[in-house]
Amino acid sequence: ISRFRAAIEELELKRTALQSFANTQKFLLNPISRLPAEVLSHIFQLCVVVSWTDPDIRRDGHYYADRKTPMAISSVSRPWRDVALSTPRLWSEFSLVLRPKDAKQHIALASMWLSRSGNSPLSI
Repeated sequence: ISRFRAAIEELELKRTALQSFANTQKFLLNPISRLPAEVLSHIFQLCVVVSWTDPDIRRDGHYYADRKTPMAISSVSRPWRDVALSTPRLWSEFSLVLRPKDAKQHIALASMWLSRSGNSPLSI
């Protein structure tokens, strides 16, 4: 029984190593993963501009900055997160509505947004 357990453990380690290798190969074969960070950054900024001008985001005749787009982009993968966090322009526009029940959460979100926007001109 101990030999079988050792064999199973060894096979599980090999499976984990092969899965890791397969994931690496998938990443390398994905064309977008080969784009330079500057190109990805530009694409991300274009996505945010499109979302800000999307009529579905308008309320009461005003445009509201879409908070979901930069957050979604930065949640896709580690490389995308790194690019998004190093692109202050992504974080330079946001809307802020303070209601007493959500104030702490919105203030924390605004603080995060401000820190990520770096020295970019802000539109709040």
